[in-house]
Amino acid sequence: MHSPELSISITTCNGFPFISVRGTVSAWHGRLIEDVVMNYLLEGTRAIMIDLSNAVISDPETMSLLIRTLRAGGTQMQMTVAANGRIIPLLRMAGLDPSIKICGSVDEAVDVVKSANVPQDFLSSRWIPQAAEDEDLPLAA
Repeated sequence: MHSPELSISITTCNGFPFISVRGTVSAWHGRLIEDVVMNYLLEGTRAIMIDLSNAVISDPETMSLLIRTLRAGGTQMQMTVAANGRIIPLLRMAGLDPSIKICGSVDEAVDVVKSANVPQDFLSSRWIPQAAEDEDLPLAA
């Protein structure tokens, strides 16, 4: 997507999606980014990289939407985010999942993605496997 105030491009890095966002991101644009990330999540993508280093977040609502998007995606895939000096402190304060790597430059993020060995089951330690003595409980109506 390209408009006078914003450009979003999607390529690949080390075989994983690379979303580059340039310009002023409003809440409407944030929803587009959320849709793209969620579509990759539904497709079973194991890792993704988002470049926000040339982005300006227009308001707190948009930043909140981006953080929610990262939280939702980070529960099921490794995410690497390149951000600028204004965005990095906000992402760090958000208490994002450890599977979301925050980098100060695109080069640093690319190095993280290239060095990351993302196994098919990298999230398996977050869920406890079902034991033999476990039983299903009826749901309350």
